[in-house]
Amino acid sequence: MDAQWMGLVGVLIGGLLSWIATVSVERRRDRRTGRGISIAVASEVDAALSLVKARDWMSDFVDAQARAEKGEAVILTIHMRDDYLPACTSALQNAGVVDRTLLTLISRLTMLVGGMTSDLQRMANHEPGTHGALIDVGNAKQAERVYSDLIAILDACEKVGRMVIGRVNYIYPPVGSGLRVRVMAAVWRLGNGL
Repeated sequence: MDAQWMGLVGVLIGGLLSWIATVSVERRRDRRTGRGISIAVASEVDAALSLVKARDWMSDFVDAQARAEKGEAVILTIHMRDDYLPACTSALQNAGVVDRTLLTLISRLTMLVGGMTSDLQRMANHEPGTHGALIDVGNAKQAERVYSDLIAILDACEKVGRMVIGRVNYIYPPVGSGLRVRVMAAVWRLGNGL
C-alpha cells in the first residue's frame, strides 16, 4: 500500500476512535444525569405523598362528599402551589435521559396533580355561586360529584406516585441495600407487568 492510502486509513481510524470516545463520554454523562433526575423525582414524589398523608386530604374529601350526599354542599379551601412537582417537570424537560417507562409514569402523575391543583385553586379563588366557582353551595349533587372526582384523582396520584418510586428503585437500587431492594424491585416489576 502506498503512503497516501495508509495516511487516509490512519485518519479514518483516528476519526472513528475519536467518535467512539465522544459517544461513550456523552452516554455516561446522560446516564448520570438520568440517574440524578430520577432519584430526585422519587424523593420529591415520596415527600409529596407524605405531605398529603400528613395533611389528611383524603379524609377531608371523603367527609365533604359524605356531607354532600346528605344535602350539604361544603367548600374546602386547600391552597396548592402551581409548581407542586418541580423535579417531575425537570424530568419531562430532560426526556432524552430518563427511562421511558418512568417518564410515562411521571407524565401521568403531573397531569393528575395538575388537574387536582386546578380544581383546588378554583375552589379557593372563587366564591361559591360566582362565575368560575367549582361548587355552588345550593347544589349538593354537584359538590358530591366534585369531591368524588377529587377522591378518585388523589387515589390515582397515590398509586402512580408509588409506581414512580418503585420504578426508580428498580432502575437505581439504593447503594448498599443488597438483596432486599433487589427482591422488592423484582416484585414491583412483576406486579406492573414489566
